[in-house]
Amino acid sequence: MKKRLLILLLLAVFPVFLAGKTQKPDIKVGILSDVHVREHKADSIFIKALEYFKGCDVDAVMLVGDFTNDGTEDQLENIAKDWFMVFPDDKGRRGKKVERIFVYGNHEMEGTTYKEAITRYSQEYLDAHRIADHKAEYWEKYWHEPFDSLYKKEVKGYVFLAAHYNGKAETPGMKEFFDKVGPALPKDKPVFYIQHKHPKWTIPWATDNGNSSRVLRDYPNLICFSGHCHNSLTDEKSIWQGKVTSVNTASLKRLGTRSGHENTKVSKNKEGYVPQMPMHYCWDGHQGMVMEVFPDRVVLRRYDFHFDEYLGDWVIPNDVSRRPYDPKV
Repeated sequence: MKKRLLILLLLAVFPVFLAGKTQKPDIKVGILSDVHVREHKADSIFIKALEYFKGCDVDAVMLVGDFTNDGTEDQLENIAKDWFMVFPDDKGRRGKKVERIFVYGNHEMEGTTYKEAITRYSQEYLDAHRIADHKAEYWEKYWHEPFDSLYKKEVKGYVFLAAHYNGKAETPGMKEFFDKVGPALPKDKPVFYIQHKHPKWTIPWATDNGNSSRVLRDYPNLICFSGHCHNSLTDEKSIWQGKVTSVNTASLKRLGTRSGHENTKVSKNKEGYVPQMPMHYCWDGHQGMVMEVFPDRVVLRRYDFHFDEYLGDWVIPNDVSRRPYDPKV
């Protein structure tokens, strides 16, 4: 009798177990931020990450701002060359279309004013070739699509919304854009949104002024991806859930802890206040993610491309009543 019950139990459980192992995601998306490319092919870590995404057979790739380091046309051209070298005609494995979901960051809009650009280029070149002065022209020239400050794309039935950084603390027109597209957004599956800086009151570093948070909080099934702060994906504060879900996309160029120390508390000695723990060296960290979207969950597979190290998953239930990354939890 016991043997028979065991067999029946195995027959009931095995198909469920097998389905879990063989279930394919509805969509796969590669996610990178803060790439800071200068020379074509010189930043091999970017090409390595794109090749990894191609091997994963992604349907789209997000670049969440700061493709370039100095905000100049030649650097935008170089990152486009890198992209089309790996994804010629925006096509991946077996000629499959790979959608680009890219936005400008602060380095595209402000990089020519930074010290690195001023020491690297002549002022004449910076004045003539800064992306900020030609953002629509250069976008259409190198990415071969119209430029819109806020835009919407659909990939395999999932909606992606994006807002370019424009050098201000907020995104002009964001409320009007969401008023227009919001009524048609699905409520029974996740919607994805990207901007360069974190929405205020979500991820605790390098945020905007809060205008995005006021808009996004009306969409509980929306997941926002943002970067700028370069903080590690191994920091659990890099994912936050309240009225909306917010995810830090780290950096492919370099990482850092917010203070440089694991423990920011200080102790007093004869020399004054000093950190209790030594400074971390994080400059070799180059991180990104592959997002897999299933009918019941979104899985963010974290990866370090410098060390070829898998960093674990964040699993976000599609049921918005479940918030495992709520700070209260």
